[in-house]
Amino acid sequence: WQGPALLAWNDATFSPSDFKNIAKIGQDSKVSKPSTAGRFGLGFNAVYHFTDLPSFVSGEHLVLFDPHFAFLPGASAAKPGLKIKFHDAAKGGASGLL
Repeated sequence: WQGPALLAWNDATFSPSDFKNIAKIGQDSKVSKPSTAGRFGLGFNAVYHFTDLPSFVSGEHLVLFDPHFAFLPGASAAKPGLKIKFHDAAKGGASGLL
């Protein structure tokens, strides 16, 4: 919706801990986990070289980060993005914002 896009894909699904950790930009929460992607401090942060509004889908969630507070209404330092649960298997459909 903003123009050209770059798509990367893998078949892993984020755990609740993964969602929590990815929101901690620049923190070393994976240093003691040698088999984890991003353990050297780069990982997802590398996407900021390609886009100002990184987003991804994992499981039932769409996540968008707006670290410059330029694209998402209401984005701020305290809440620099959105996590949307777009499908609730228990309810059989979309569930809205989390």
